[in-house]
Amino acid sequence: MSDTVDLLIKILFDKSAREDEKHDAVMDIGQFNDDRALNALVLIANDPSSNQTILDACGESIAQIWMKRNQFDIESYNKFPPIVQQAIRMYIKNQKTSI
Repeated sequence: MSDTVDLLIKILFDKSAREDEKHDAVMDIGQFNDDRALNALVLIANDPSSNQTILDACGESIAQIWMKRNQFDIESYNKFPPIVQQAIRMYIKNQKTSI
């Protein structure tokens, strides 16, 4: 598992990686309940150079990890850009209504 998380994190921060590769990495890393994964997502979500598609995917993946942990980090949430906050809210709402 750690090898996969490490590989996904490398893709996230690789300046030469294509946007579709980064998007796939962001979506995949949310499946891991791993502090390294969450910390990488938080960094990307707060990076002003991240595009809207990546930010939206970050929000979804962060919400996935938070739900696995049964937690909601309000301090981090309040620091995220609105698009990330919206993605988090929508993911949680959609998961709660599908149960």
